[in-house]
Amino acid sequence: MRCSNCSRCVPKDKAINCAVRDISELASTKLYIKIAYCVSCAIHSHVDGKKVNPAVAAAEDAKAAGTKA
Repeated sequence: MRCSNCSRCVPKDKAINCAVRDISELASTKLYIKIAYCVSCAIHSHVDGKKVNPAVAAAEDAKAAGTKA
């Protein structure tokens, strides 16, 4: 697999995959581009391969805010 940023050859299990919505003139269709990054490019460009549930993220933020006060 090739990194979309630097074209480095990356094993499939180590590649960080990300789907980005393609903005095009056709607003009625939803197009997604699958992008694969090597670890160093993902860290450098602050890409997070994990999908976060918004409810879980809000609960963690509230918990962190409660412990700091």
